Parts: sequence; structure tokens; C-alpha cells
Amino acid sequence: MGDGASTGSANSLAEPVEATATLASTGSANVAAQNFFVLTIHFVRVGGEATNTHKKNCSTLTGIRYILTRHSSLITDMMLHNLTISVIGPGAMGEAIVGGLLRQALVGADQLLVSHPREERRRELAARYGVQTSHDNVAAAHWGRVVIFAVKPQQLGRVLDPLRGTLRDDDLAISVIAGAKIYDFAHALEHPAVVRSMPNTPATIGEGMTVWTAAAEVSEQQRGWARTILGSLGHELYVDSENYLDMATAINGTGPAYVFLMMEAMIDAGVHLGLSRRISEELVLQTMLGSVRYAQQSSAHPAQLRNGVTSPGGTTSAALSELERGGMRTVLADAIWAAYRRSVELGKAR
Repeated sequence: MGDGASTGSANSLAEPVEATATLASTGSANVAAQNFFVLTIHFVRVGGEATNTHKKNCSTLTGIRYILTRHSSLITDMMLHNLTISVIGPGAMGEAIVGGLLRQALVGADQLLVSHPREERRRELAARYGVQTSHDNVAAAHWGRVVIFAVKPQQLGRVLDPLRGTLRDDDLAISVIAGAKIYDFAHALEHPAVVRSMPNTPATIGEGMTVWTAAAEVSEQQRGWARTILGSLGHELYVDSENYLDMATAINGTGPAYVFLMMEAMIDAGVHLGLSRRISEELVLQTMLGSVRYAQQSSAHPAQLRNGVTSPGGTTSAALSELERGGMRTVLADAIWAAYRRSVELGKAR
């Protein structure tokens, strides 16, 4: 709407033009989601000059664009209206999905069911989020239009076997399990609509990075469900080939462990220098956080950013020389390749 109207000059508006947009009203996903309002904009040109009405409406267009941007997620959110979602294996990642969906008011608690074998865990999740619970995975699979699998990779076989044939034709299965291939899910469930994803642990605070792909049988509507659900964990990135998932597992899936290890080593080194652990932790955490945000906002290559910190013969130069001498790049690359190979092995093991 806005782009097409705003790119033309006043002289290009030979006659009144009307543009209409329909937006969902504000409010939670469970309240009056069918209410709509309509925005209509008129552009008028008289004698080659923009009239006051045209000028006013051009300024109004900026506001309309803001409204459209601010509420662009509402139509997506409505895709989950009345959608039932089951989470089988609500460990840390399964709980992160539940928490993310509720925190962003994408669904109501009555739209969520978690299935876990331990009664203590079921009570904990029910008390914390108000969701429904079950110990029966088959019942959970029947209940949800979307069934999210968040069990440990080693448990997947015995979880999937009893669920063969339980999903309906228009249901969607989403996996957040490392190494689990779409074919294996589709074959075990006798259900072709499968999304495979790889989130990471920062998803538990809504700062995750999730890479995902979908089987050809997944409809556009179901892809929208998956995008919204996985987006509740933080950032999501769709890729068109499943081959990228094993690669992503080695980067974003395992990546937080690399960062935590470096964090730990830097904190310990600070303590060894004589800093208190509290001060060393604060210095390291804020330095890492600030560096990442700086890199995000910069268009420069990481090597350029590093060079910007490195003065000839200075402290940074001395430190980087030791890191290079110790083979840091090679060791880190080897670690990423090892994670990739292990992800591939996990997929072949099933």
C-alpha cells in the first residue's frame, strides 16, 4: 500500500487514488481476534500541484506506515488463534517454546498441552504456566494440531514408535531435536508434514537463534505456524535445504558452549591476575555483550573490527600473537567440524 503510493511525485497523481489496508485489532490472541478496522487514504492532484489535502495525507502516510509496521505481526499472530499445540518432552527447549509463546501472547495457556512422564515435572509446568499436562504422548499427539518434539535424541525412537499414524492429515510435526532428519520423522509417524529446526539455549530468554526447514508437504499456512512458533524463541532463519541443519547445529546449536568456555577461561585468567571473581565476571560478560552488539551494528568484517582494537606493539597485539601461536583458529574450526560430524552421525543412527 504505502510503498506504491509514496514513490510517485505529486505530478504523477493524475486522479484520486485510494489505498485500503485491513489490520487486526490490538489485543491478545484470544480476545476479539476477528475485529478489524480499515484505513483508507486518498491522494488528490489539482493543476499539477499537490493540494493541502494531498500534503496532509502524505504526512499521514508516515503515520500509517508506522501503524502497519507496529502491527504487522498481528496478522501472523492470528494464524495461531485457536491453534492447539502439544509439546512432547518439555525439557529446557520445550519449556522455552511454551514460555516464549505465552510471553508474547501468541497463544493462550488453554491452547498448550505438555506431555512428560514425571508427575513432578507436569505439576511444575502447570503451576508456572497454567498449561494442560499429560503423561500420555499418544493423547497429546491427538490433541494438538501442531505437535512439537523436544525429547533427547537418544529417546526419539521409543517416543515416535507408539505415535505411528496418530497425526491427522492437516497436523504439523515440529522437531527441535539435534540430528533428527525429516525423513525419519515422516517415516516413523507415517505423516509427511514435518518441520526440522535447530534452536539454541539462549532461546530460554527469548534471545535464541533457530534455523529451520520444512518438508515439501508442509503447506504455506503450516510454514506460517512454524515461523511464528520458532520466532517466539528469538530469531529464526528458514533454509531451503535440510543439509544446512547439521551445519547450523555445529554453529548456532553448539555455539553457546564455545562462548561459555571462552567466557570461563577469560574469567579464570582475570582471577589469576588478581581480580576478584565478581569483578572479572562483570568485565568479561559486558565486554562480550558489547562486542557482539558493536559487531551487529557495524558493517565491517570481524577482521577489520579486530584490527581496530590492535595497535602495533601494544597489549592486544601481544595477546593475539599468543592466541595464534596456540592454534585458536584451528582448534575452534576442528571443534565445529566435530560437532557437524556428530550431528550427521546422530541422524544416521536412527
